[in-house]
Amino acid sequence: MGLRWDARVIATEGSPLLFCASSTYGKWRGNAAAKEKPSDYDRIVLDEGFDDPVDVVKFGRSRIGLIDTDGGGPYDIGVDEREVVIAGFVGDYDDDETLKASMADSIGRAELEEFHAGDLELGEDGLVIADSASPSIALELPKGKLSARAFEQKCFFAPLPRGRYVVLEGAARNDKNWEARWCRLVPEGTLTRPRRPKVADDPVASIM
Repeated sequence: MGLRWDARVIATEGSPLLFCASSTYGKWRGNAAAKEKPSDYDRIVLDEGFDDPVDVVKFGRSRIGLIDTDGGGPYDIGVDEREVVIAGFVGDYDDDETLKASMADSIGRAELEEFHAGDLELGEDGLVIADSASPSIALELPKGKLSARAFEQKCFFAPLPRGRYVVLEGAARNDKNWEARWCRLVPEGTLTRPRRPKVADDPVASIM
C-alpha cells in the first residue's frame, strides 16, 4: 500500500515546521512567553540558530524535529501505516498537478537519494506536525481506531505506531522547474541500506 497524500494541509508564514510525539506537542508553547521566560520558539529555534533543512533537537526530556520551510508556504503530507512524508513543492506552473503528482510518486516510493537527519522516539500517542511559531492546540481525537487528520492548517496528526523512527531528508527537481523538499519518518530497522548525513556539496536529485 502506498502513501495517501493530503495536499496543502499545513502552512507557515516562514517559521519552521515542528514534528514530535503528541504528548510532547502538548507542552510546546511556540512563540508565547510565560512569566518573563523566553518562549520555546525563541529558545530552541532562534537562540540555537536552527539553519539546517531538517534537524532533531532536544526539548526538555524529549526530542522534536524541525523542518526549514524556506520562507513558508503550504506543505503536503503523505501517510501510510508505518511512515510519514512531509513535503513542500514549488513549481513554475502551480496549477499543473500532474507534474507535482509525478514527483510525489517518486518521493513516496523512496526512489530518490535521502540523508539521515536524526532519530525520534514516539509513544502510543502518534505524531503531530505543526507550525513551530504557534502554541499547541488541544487535539480532539476520537476514541478507538485513529486516522490521520488535519486541524485547520494549524497541525496534522498521524497515528504512527509506538517505536523509534529514523528521520530522513531529501530534495529534488525535475526538468519542468518543479522542486521538492521533504522529510520522511520510517521505523528503525526497516531501511534497506544505511543513510549518511547530508553535506553541503551533495547535489540535488534530478527527476526526468
